Amino acid sequence: MHEMLVEDYLQRFAPVSLDGTPTTFDEHDLERVYDRKGTKGGGRVDFGIYFGDSVLLADAMGGQLSVPTRERGDRASLVRDLNRMVVDKARQLAGSFEKVTRDPQPAASLLAGPADTVEHRRSPGRPVLGDPTDGPIPA
Repeated sequence: MHEMLVEDYLQRFAPVSLDGTPTTFDEHDLERVYDRKGTKGGGRVDFGIYFGDSVLLADAMGGQLSVPTRERGDRASLVRDLNRMVVDKARQLAGSFEKVTRDPQPAASLLAGPADTVEHRRSPGRPVLGDPTDGPIPA
């Protein structure tokens, strides 16, 4: 459900291609183009927009803190929740980023070439974690 809302919202920001080729893609497109049969895939975001030389990647997050975290302040539960809601999502973004910046792009790719523009935006007052390949948050 969340994924469809993200797609509907972001679709309006996608540029129109003069030759009719799509400028948006979803997790199924990423799987079809980049993942070999029988492989796990290394993470796929829910939606992306191709702007020619840059790509916007988005992944919906519908999780919430577990009851032990919310009601008892259980540290182990908090660590599990953060790993599930933050670290795993960061891995999905990192995996998709690796795919769209691959050079050369696979023949079936929607991208004419690898995305070469990356813009990092941080929300004020929000913590920024390290590299998603660092692994889970220690207990």
